[in-house]
Amino acid sequence: MKTNSLLITIAAFLVAFAGCKTEPEYHDVFYFSGTEDNPATTLYVENTAEMGVTISSSGVVNNDVNITFGVDNSRVEYYNNVHGTNYQPLPAANFSLDTKTLTIKSGQNISNPAKISILSLDGLAEGVTCCVPLSITAVENGSGKVLEASRTKYIVIGQIIKTRAAKMKPNYWTVDFSGDESLRAVPQVTYEARVYVNKYNSKSSEVGIATVMGMEENFILRFGDSEINPDQLQIAKESYKVASSSGLPTQAWHHVAAVFDGTQYMLYWNGKLQGSTPVPYATLDFMYPGHENNRFKIGASTQGNSRQLNAFISEVRVWRKALTPNDLLNNLCYVDPTADGLVAYWRFNGTDSNGNIPDLTGHGFDAKPRYTVTYTEDVKCPDM
Repeated sequence: MKTNSLLITIAAFLVAFAGCKTEPEYHDVFYFSGTEDNPATTLYVENTAEMGVTISSSGVVNNDVNITFGVDNSRVEYYNNVHGTNYQPLPAANFSLDTKTLTIKSGQNISNPAKISILSLDGLAEGVTCCVPLSITAVENGSGKVLEASRTKYIVIGQIIKTRAAKMKPNYWTVDFSGDESLRAVPQVTYEARVYVNKYNSKSSEVGIATVMGMEENFILRFGDSEINPDQLQIAKESYKVASSSGLPTQAWHHVAAVFDGTQYMLYWNGKLQGSTPVPYATLDFMYPGHENNRFKIGASTQGNSRQLNAFISEVRVWRKALTPNDLLNNLCYVDPTADGLVAYWRFNGTDSNGNIPDLTGHGFDAKPRYTVTYTEDVKCPDM
């Protein structure tokens, strides 16, 4: 709920309490601090972590008010349904609360803090995001009510994953999607990857183009073009293109994504929409006709193995569905290899016995490198 909406709601409470009395009585409403704009707060955890939570009143209280709260795991499913997430309740053994009663002292409007401690991530599957919903259960000595929209504060526990990432230029990878006829006319497609660009190509070289992934003239995600700068992200297929309005900084990790939903292209950077454009075709084809150079590639153009990207790369995925912004943010560091609609998934943190980057879905679309793969170590996701 936005701040203005919260103030309107609070005002409505005050009017309601006033009723038809000649002398209006105003009563406070109580809510978890910081939930005016968003009921969720994300805490990224590598091993252990702590954070404080407080409860606020819409006005200064005239006497000490004791407010009790607790963990209500039934709210996790509710939050998932409303926000399109896939959070799981954090097991009780993995966290603790130092108190479940907070006090707003007379003459104040914010309580003392309660501390939530994340004790460990033991027993959690890699990449799983958990949630601790804290809900107000009772108000003692207070003359107001609980603001329902802010009764619950969702502490979202995101895992910090440590992995490796593969060096791209001069390397690149080829993927052969032939043999799967279901990929000939796909009504929805998403590409996504994490990239750390060392340096962009100069405008004088291939008009600055550097490929992330895809097939030239047949849906490709890349940086640069003749009409944009080398650091601008772009989706391109024939004459249909959409680019980011600004450039992506070098020497930092970014999540980039290209989405086709059957009617338009949508370009995302770190989960935020950068631009979209309508397109006149209803499907995309992974079986682009022609020779070896027209196959799907990661880190190079499918025409002559040029337009290479000077970067590190990880978490590369191809989907046969249009991911939403929530999907992209939830999948930032890891996704279940068996997820519905996932065509291929390459983590780029190790090779198989043949020197290829394995497709973790089991569909057999391993990425074959041009050269022996080299890595950078201890890459954190998110990059904190």
